[in-house]
Amino acid sequence: MSPVEIERPRRWDQPFGDRPLSDEWVEKALQQPSMNCIVPEAFPARLPLADLMRHDARLIEAREGNLIVRQGDYGDSVFVLCTGRLLVVVDPEGELGYRHKQDSRKLSWLGAIAQLWRNSSFAEKRSIADPISETGSLTKDGGDSRISLDDRKEFIGRGLPADIQAGEMVGEIAALRRSARTATLVAAEDCQLVEIRWQGIRDLMRFTPDLKHRIEELFRSRGRAHLIEQSPIFSDVPEKLLTAAVKASRFEIHGNEAWNKGLRKWMGDDEGTVSAREETVIEAGDLLDGVRVIVSGFAARITIAAGPAQQTLGYTRPGDLFGLDEIIDSAANGTPALARTSLRAIGTLDLMVIPTDNFLTQIAPYLDEKKLDEQRISRTWSGNLSQGMLDFLVDQRTINGTSAMLIDLDRCTGCDDCVKACAVTHDNNPRFLRRGYRHAHLLVANACMHCVDPVCLVGCPTGAIHRTRTTGVVVIDDLTCIGCGVCVEACPYDSIRTVEIRDQGGNLVVDAKTGAPIVKATKCDLCLGQPAGPACQNACPHDALNRIDFGNPRSLVDWISG
Repeated sequence: MSPVEIERPRRWDQPFGDRPLSDEWVEKALQQPSMNCIVPEAFPARLPLADLMRHDARLIEAREGNLIVRQGDYGDSVFVLCTGRLLVVVDPEGELGYRHKQDSRKLSWLGAIAQLWRNSSFAEKRSIADPISETGSLTKDGGDSRISLDDRKEFIGRGLPADIQAGEMVGEIAALRRSARTATLVAAEDCQLVEIRWQGIRDLMRFTPDLKHRIEELFRSRGRAHLIEQSPIFSDVPEKLLTAAVKASRFEIHGNEAWNKGLRKWMGDDEGTVSAREETVIEAGDLLDGVRVIVSGFAARITIAAGPAQQTLGYTRPGDLFGLDEIIDSAANGTPALARTSLRAIGTLDLMVIPTDNFLTQIAPYLDEKKLDEQRISRTWSGNLSQGMLDFLVDQRTINGTSAMLIDLDRCTGCDDCVKACAVTHDNNPRFLRRGYRHAHLLVANACMHCVDPVCLVGCPTGAIHRTRTTGVVVIDDLTCIGCGVCVEACPYDSIRTVEIRDQGGNLVVDAKTGAPIVKATKCDLCLGQPAGPACQNACPHDALNRIDFGNPRSLVDWISG
């Protein structure tokens, strides 16, 4: 077979929208108050500001009542409102958006079975057609999130007082923290918005420190305002009292955004090396000035002193409280509120500190003791696993996973049915290897964990690796992947790799200029389109393989002890 030559894919082969943003709208967007600090001369010749905006931004024209983004959906873009007004709708129960939410398309059972005889006999076969003609816009899930609502009055009636006015920016929380949208945005009137994807915002902030500062300040102020959605523990607190307590609070950012850099090299090092890479937010014995609410960040380690070292008790998740018992007991006993445990930031940790007086008078009287007990149990569970196992999972940062592949080697017979099932559901190309990091009888396989903080997304130049809008599963858009390998290097778990691709006839695809093979990034996609979910787990005949969400550590305990 003869190699097929194509031009090597580049970052801007496909713009964010159906076509590049017009010069008129580039100028309008940059004139908005939220963007007018950007100076074209600050950008290098290789990355002109105008070109960046043309290719990394798109125009959205919304009618009154149109849904711009939905709370709970995933997205990494920000919106600059040029004309009109947006309503911010907080829907904690999700009942308004649920009936409009479309699940990702799945194969029928017949279609799933048909894969057995339809799969290719060639490894890594791909379509090499022009991606622009095949996919058009980069809207991720094959649908448009701006859905016209039949019950728009119901949404508009739930709008918050703090609407988004023309000239403002919105969407920064999800973009900066790779998290779900914290509110629903609805057009209160006809609107025109410029949406900028993460790749563009990243570069705009890199060359415009003032813009970076503005966006971070928005993140801080709005992060406080969305506390009520982050923690169901506060659901019984009267809204006025909670609002007053939140207003009196302060926002803090701890840790390191580049926590994944070098992680592979020091995995398995002694405890001192690992702990030295974690910022101590609170040391046991420190005087507490308030209750800390974890706003975002995939985890913080909770420890106590054990001789000269620190013993891990558990870890936090967004919505958890730290220092609650100490503050309440201090008020009851008239003693200083001293921290009983230490709090250490793993990665970036955003938290709010609600001052002691505000917490005791405005929040504490309304807290549900049952909910508090559930939180205490969920975040400190070392008694259910060996200390070594708990340390291993936290030190290796496996607790970042929402669907980590764990294999019990005491049950595994090495039959490889899991790998074979993965291959069958991916055109005879397995998307994981049955190897990884091991502690005792537990193996954490090199398969994508679909992390709470998917750092693999940060550096992707095209947005090819992204979270699906409705499920949050991390996937790769094959047509827009340029094979640069940035995500491979960024993933600290060795769960992404690049492969040489072939065309539909099995011919190797190469660069027309250099003759080098064209490669694409691949990884586990959690069998997103399969009717029964992950094929690897379903195929294991010995219950030796499970996908674990470390936001619910009890599932691991139950599986290991089951």
